[in-house]
Amino acid sequence: MAFLAQAPRIPADRYVITVKLDQPGFAGFEPFAATPARTPNLRATLKTRRGIVAPLETEFTGTGASASVHFYFPRTLDGAPLLGLGPDAAEFSMHGAGFAVYSKFRLDPEFLH
Repeated sequence: MAFLAQAPRIPADRYVITVKLDQPGFAGFEPFAATPARTPNLRATLKTRRGIVAPLETEFTGTGASASVHFYFPRTLDGAPLLGLGPDAAEFSMHGAGFAVYSKFRLDPEFLH
């Protein structure tokens, strides 16, 4: 899976983490396939020095190999910035039916808009 897709919208009060299916894998495996009648059961968290937060909302876009899921996390936690003003790090995790994704990454405040 790759973290390289543009979110359909970028609200000023949220950080967006997008997970895009890079290769569909085995036949019938469509972890982000959302329809009006069915939404995948995905659980995501973002862990920072300030704590662990769940997304405020989740949005699904695309279909098949172009499917993506966008997690919208708050920019603040208890009134303080979720991510530091200097270089910082975070851990993203996502769990679905039969799979999990974990990613640790460093953040440069210059790129957090």
